[in-house]
Amino acid sequence: MPDRDVLGVVSGGVLLALVLTRLLHAPVRPFFQVSVLGSPVRLFITGGFLTTLIVLGLTITGMYVLLRTHPLIRKGEVEPHLMSWILPALFNVAMLNWLSRMPTVIEWTAVFLLAIPGITFAFVVAYASLDSVSRQLGFWQRAQMTIIWLSAIILFTVIYDTRWRSLLSATAVFVVGTLLAARFFWIYRWRLADVFAYGLVVGSGLGQLTWALNYWRLSALKGGMVLMLVFYVATGLIQHSFREQLGSGEYGRSLLLEYGSVTIVGLLLIKFFVP
Repeated sequence: MPDRDVLGVVSGGVLLALVLTRLLHAPVRPFFQVSVLGSPVRLFITGGFLTTLIVLGLTITGMYVLLRTHPLIRKGEVEPHLMSWILPALFNVAMLNWLSRMPTVIEWTAVFLLAIPGITFAFVVAYASLDSVSRQLGFWQRAQMTIIWLSAIILFTVIYDTRWRSLLSATAVFVVGTLLAARFFWIYRWRLADVFAYGLVVGSGLGQLTWALNYWRLSALKGGMVLMLVFYVATGLIQHSFREQLGSGEYGRSLLLEYGSVTIVGLLLIKFFVP
């Protein structure tokens, strides 16, 4: 477990930044404009963009300080790993964007109270997963998956809700999907090259799907849930394929049937029950 004092300072810094985003508002300023395929694409510097940079900076810096207290790093057996930053960075950005969409003080406070243990837990999980043995233990494995899935559903929903042009929204989903998928595969001690190669496959598919979904009139939650469902199925199939279970006769067919059923049931639930 990480040093409690360091963990408290790191988590407290991020939580303080989340509070400040509720109190401070920055003017919208044009930043960049370019014409792509005959359509103008404009980027603006907003308060949300600036606070995202602040939260990312605090998370990356805080995670580095936290990792320096890890026994394996102190002994020189391992070095801080790129994958150690993905989990807390994307989860904290997800919480920031979720909070920014709360219209009332009561709703904002309720989400913030959930963010307090959530952000702390994300740091703890990232710290523990530096050890390849701990990373594959049942509890820590499920904890990593939970944070990955929560980050995915929140970020996919937020990105789809922005109604950006497809070039921007598909690119954002591609980046988020690639990083989260790579982090998911890293749980199983794959080589880093394989982790990012398969992560790019998942991210590319999600980016293309986002481009198609932008032509439909789906609610933000429906769009986010569809992307999350595809992310879940794609990462699951690739994981089993890498372990050569999809080609192992009857078990492989049962896996395909399982994920096919999950896809069909999931799409039906999204269509009829998700607002």
